[in-house]
Amino acid sequence: MSQEIVYTSAPQGLKMGSRGFCTVASTSGMASSLAERLESLSGYRHLYPPQDPQARLNPTAWSHLMLTVGGKRYHVLSRIADAGLDYSQRSNKLAHHVALDASELAPAGPAWCLLQPDFMFTSWNEAPRLLASGRTPPPGELRAGVCQTWREMTGDAGWGGVLAQAADGPRDAYLIFAPGMDVLPLLVEAQALLPPAKRWEVSFSTFVTKLPPGVECRWRCVVAGSEEALLAQRLPGATVIDLTTSLGPAPEGPLVTAARTGVLPASASPPPVPKTSAAAALTAAPLAGLDTTPDADLLADVPYRLAADPTLGGPPPTSPLKLLTRPSGVRTKRLAPLLALGGLAVLLLLLGGGYWALLASGYLDHTMVETVDTGSEQEAKNAIESADKVLAKWNTLKRELDKEEALSLGEHIAQLEQRLAAGKEHLKPLDKQSFEQELAGLQTALDTWHEAVARASTPTQKLEEATESQKRLDDAHMAVQANIKDVTNKVKQAQDEA
Repeated sequence: MSQEIVYTSAPQGLKMGSRGFCTVASTSGMASSLAERLESLSGYRHLYPPQDPQARLNPTAWSHLMLTVGGKRYHVLSRIADAGLDYSQRSNKLAHHVALDASELAPAGPAWCLLQPDFMFTSWNEAPRLLASGRTPPPGELRAGVCQTWREMTGDAGWGGVLAQAADGPRDAYLIFAPGMDVLPLLVEAQALLPPAKRWEVSFSTFVTKLPPGVECRWRCVVAGSEEALLAQRLPGATVIDLTTSLGPAPEGPLVTAARTGVLPASASPPPVPKTSAAAALTAAPLAGLDTTPDADLLADVPYRLAADPTLGGPPPTSPLKLLTRPSGVRTKRLAPLLALGGLAVLLLLLGGGYWALLASGYLDHTMVETVDTGSEQEAKNAIESADKVLAKWNTLKRELDKEEALSLGEHIAQLEQRLAAGKEHLKPLDKQSFEQELAGLQTALDTWHEAVARASTPTQKLEEATESQKRLDDAHMAVQANIKDVTNKVKQAQDEA
């Protein structure tokens, strides 16, 4: 029998004492190990805040992913979407996960099941409760036909066959879309070209941002202009279909013909996509200055990847730790100790040597610390900049670590608060009242973050709460940085006049 959970932000969760982002509904008797794995699939990135007129364009993430828990394999059907404002007037999301075993797989396939009305929750306004039993996938058949939706969106139905052929390809396939596009019907049409058993072998998500380590996703729909989309366009041999551009005719192939005619080829199993021909036909010319370092090669050769963290700027990570991978033929259990040791080593380096490096850097030039008061000014500046870099380091750690191995948020917050306190003490004799005001704003944001983390009851929820509160910290921190620049200019002006 299927098992399911509903995960959202609520003042009271199903588990005693839980609130904020938590499970509010669960199948009775679900093992905690399965419940935690399902919760870990609940990540979501808002493209627009709830108050934005374009909030309705926030994509819905429909997905079929596979998990192995306690030696048993589950096919997880999920719907994750924007849910407006929560009880505390912050951005909310609603995640519904249904875990099926092999005996419950409908021949029509996972994409077709998700498309059926009322199969997944689209809202939740109830008190936390246990569900007596999990739902059963709706009965029905999915027959191959002309890929009409593909024809309407691209001008050639054959592109549906290109995606179907990629199910046997050596790389994940990427579908680049613009906010407002409904891509689930495209996946249904592509799966209709596959044999029923094959449909359940293809994992997919209609809005990929960040997946837990070790979770495969073969068909990845990514938003145009995102880090995930830019990364996809640089992967050698990957099938990339950009719905936001003029594609032209699809490259020929057995399933491409089937997508145009509605008649499947005689072979019961479609042939794999050649490694190079699909990439040459589907992607633009390689970007200038394509990275050919060993890390870039590693990125191209592994089937499991983590999407970029939206809270960080710059290019996607390419180090082995930031890009947690599972090369084919190597069992996860063998890699786990190595990954854990590697993560621990990096943490020790960051928190040991990095601590002193942070304190040594500063914003002001050496020529600006020669007057009587510049010593205090320099110390204040160093304290604030150290706080800035502690925040940046936390963002990096948040992405690199598994939720069970993450360092205590309290330790990072305590370090940051110490630097803020030091900054305030050094600024008092300088009478920088406006600077004090900005520091107070940052302190308020930290308090909010601390409270949000404290009320989370699981490591997963702690990371969720920290991420949701990050924007407040960023806004307050930008104000501090702006005032640092203003104070620096005034000091320089005073020196020039003297």
